[in-house]
Amino acid sequence: MKEKRKGITIFNYLFNLSILILGIFLLIFKINIFAGIWYTIQGALFLILIRLSEIWFRKRIEEIDKNFEEMIKRLEKRWEKG
Repeated sequence: MKEKRKGITIFNYLFNLSILILGIFLLIFKINIFAGIWYTIQGALFLILIRLSEIWFRKRIEEIDKNFEEMIKRLEKRWEKG
């Protein structure tokens, strides 16, 4: 499951990086200025959003793991008492 998610993340990075490169290409060669600006902004924003969502999910997973470990400790104490 983790390997599948890692593959999807790599695909998202590459896809959005290609959008960013397309936008820069359109801007440099002045093929279509408005499309170049749009694709550059879109690619950069999506790369930032992917990174922020990974940070958020990582923190959330760590929080869930910590809560789970605390719950296991409480259950072990109850098991020893009862």
